[in-house]
Amino acid sequence: MSDTFTEKKEILKSLFISGFFHSVNSHELLFKSIDSENRKTEQLIAATTHLSEAHAIYTQINIFLTENIDILGEREELNENIQLFDVYNKEVLKNIASNHSHQWSDIEFRYFVESFKPVAELLEIPDGVSIVEEALKD
Repeated sequence: MSDTFTEKKEILKSLFISGFFHSVNSHELLFKSIDSENRKTEQLIAATTHLSEAHAIYTQINIFLTENIDILGEREELNENIQLFDVYNKEVLKNIASNHSHQWSDIEFRYFVESFKPVAELLEIPDGVSIVEEALKD
């Protein structure tokens, strides 16, 4: 494995971990905002801020993968996780804008989180399976 490949893989690993955790935080705060009377607005703002940060990171990942396809190759596991994040992101924003239940936000979040398992394996993210299991706890 070349030094360039290893360096690019480490950058990608860091981006995926960061994007994943911002997504998890957005989901957690979104559902806290539903259950809260006192701090609903603040928690909803925090949820959308984390979602926005995750969106920015997943955009960076997509650009990074495109720019480095010759070094990293094209991997379906990565593309699927990016695509499922996009579905989750759009679902949350649609439900907030229309004041609908977040049942589908939660369903799409769970698909997104499950798709992180093969990403964690591919990028050799320590404790990847436990990270996913923790994110899926209710």
